Amino acid sequence: GKQGEMNDLYQMLIEKAPKLASIINKKAALTDRMNEYAVKSVDLVTTHARQVEDLNTAHVRRMVAMNVEHARRVEAMSAKHAREHEALDAQRLKTEKGIEINHIWGRGAFSG
Repeated sequence: GKQGEMNDLYQMLIEKAPKLASIINKKAALTDRMNEYAVKSVDLVTTHARQVEDLNTAHVRRMVAMNVEHARRVEAMSAKHAREHEALDAQRLKTEKGIEINHIWGRGAFSG
């Protein structure tokens, strides 16, 4: 009885062995593929992070450059504006002096 049972068990194992081996191989192949995907996804994430970082750096640099350029332009405009005001003030003073001189001369001429 006992020996017969063992023989049946061995017989069943021998019959099922190829199927079991095939399942184990498939599982191993799947595991390998999952590992490949994991490595690829890590690479992708790393690459993406690097690209985002590069973009951010470039963006910050561009913003700084734009702000500096803007500040320079504002400064240049302010300086130009100030010079124009000075020129206008000088012109006005000259005109006022001219009017005063004419006024004095005119009065002098009339009173004389």
